[in-house]
Amino acid sequence: MADKNKANREYKSSLFNCIFSQKEYALQLYNALNDSDYDNPEDVRITTLENVVFINIYNDVSFMFNSTLQFYEHQSTFNPNIPLRNLFYLSNTYEKLIHKQEEDLYGSCLIQIPTPTCIVFYNGVQTKPAKMTLKLSDAYINQEIEGSLELTVQMININSDYNQELKNKSDALYGYSLYISKVREYNGNGMSVKEAAIKALDYCIDNDILADFFKERRN
Repeated sequence: MADKNKANREYKSSLFNCIFSQKEYALQLYNALNDSDYDNPEDVRITTLENVVFINIYNDVSFMFNSTLQFYEHQSTFNPNIPLRNLFYLSNTYEKLIHKQEEDLYGSCLIQIPTPTCIVFYNGVQTKPAKMTLKLSDAYINQEIEGSLELTVQMININSDYNQELKNKSDALYGYSLYISKVREYNGNGMSVKEAAIKALDYCIDNDILADFFKERRN
């Protein structure tokens, strides 16, 4: 069962990264989340931390746009530690940005940094609300003291019965959500994860759901 769960997490994470690391789809999802209509994907700067491992933590997708730093994660198993994980992602990304720009962290001038937004898209089988906010401070041992650091992550449920209006604004998010639900359906009917993933891919192509994307990556 552990190996099956790991396989499920890996194909979902890999697909999420593959889709939303493309500037066009990243901008489309940004617009859907912010009710905006930006149309130049070249303004998106992908900042995903590739091949970075820190206590078994991997960054799914992040990018800079419109003076913001967007962190988008997928979650097939609810994990209350996502704010702490995002703290590591933010710290690492800011460090890289400051180093690349050769900023003087100890100088007298204020270093301006992009405003962060942290969102996790949940598609697990455990029942969760349509939206919920996870806070870093929930993990503090002493809850009676107001700490100096807070980080919030909005969790958005993208299972079939949730947040349809949002998914309708983004073909990529809708396609990803539907694909995962079809894999889950076929896998639940006795197929292996690999067999279910291939059949779900064919279903999406046949029904013109991210068809070009899936055709290009069919093999």
